[in-house]
Amino acid sequence: MKKFITLVFIFLLLLTTFSGDLSAKTRKHGVELIIVKKNREIIRGELIAVKPTSILTMEEVADLSIDIIDIKYIKIVSKAELLRSSGIGLILGGVGGALIGKARENSTGMSVGVSSVVGGILGELLFGLIGGKAGVVETIYFEGKSPEEIKKAIKKLNSLARIRQKIQ
Repeated sequence: MKKFITLVFIFLLLLTTFSGDLSAKTRKHGVELIIVKKNREIIRGELIAVKPTSILTMEEVADLSIDIIDIKYIKIVSKAELLRSSGIGLILGGVGGALIGKARENSTGMSVGVSSVVGGILGELLFGLIGGKAGVVETIYFEGKSPEEIKKAIKKLNSLARIRQKIQ
């Protein structure tokens, strides 16, 4: 029974760790953005395309075009950081849970396999939260910037979009 639980744990570990890498190669996606407008409205969505005067994003429901002059700043978010942190948490939590379970096996009545699964889940949640906070890769400010700096930021965003435009 212990071997079965260990094999299930290893399978789940591998599935969690490598699933993000496999799905990312199938289709090109734009990066996730958090856009804060000057009127303090917050928009979260995928970057579809960048034009010289606007940004096209896809929210859960529909596409949305946002004028550059209305944007205060944009945060670029990385999903890979969340997946990587969750995978690391699963490994560390599982190992830690197994060690604690082995040390306290007689006193708690919990087997090593069960404590490693519980530790893996707790570690994945903890490191997933840390990865979520660390997921903001870069913040690009538009408010108060010169036209040259805005143009440079637009070119950077264009390189991260799903559909790349020719911007001069």
